[in-house]
Amino acid sequence: MVSFPRQASCPRCCGSAIALRRLGNTGHLWTWTTQEFAPKSPPYAVTRKPGDFVAFQLGYIELPGEVIVESRIVAGDSALRIGMPMELIFAPLFTDSNGDEVVCFAFKPMGQRV
Repeated sequence: MVSFPRQASCPRCCGSAIALRRLGNTGHLWTWTTQEFAPKSPPYAVTRKPGDFVAFQLGYIELPGEVIVESRIVAGDSALRIGMPMELIFAPLFTDSNGDEVVCFAFKPMGQRV
């Protein structure tokens, strides 16, 4: 079984006999939607001010022959299409109380500038 992001134990059996495996950084959009409400916190790090929430795109990216990854999608004004090529990036998530920008992994349409 392949899981992403990396975990300390097997998500099926909780066993600790796991191995690190490098995954590709490109894939294809399997499906997507728009997240119109703030995720619950905890466990997610989100703004506590309801008026500060901005809807975002979320989808599944299929890394060929390996795994389907749930991820934020950074597409700007690009029209998303199931099956379109996507590439892994790091994108701003929020600014913490110290003023530091926190980033997370995301996918964007192949060749698109962010």
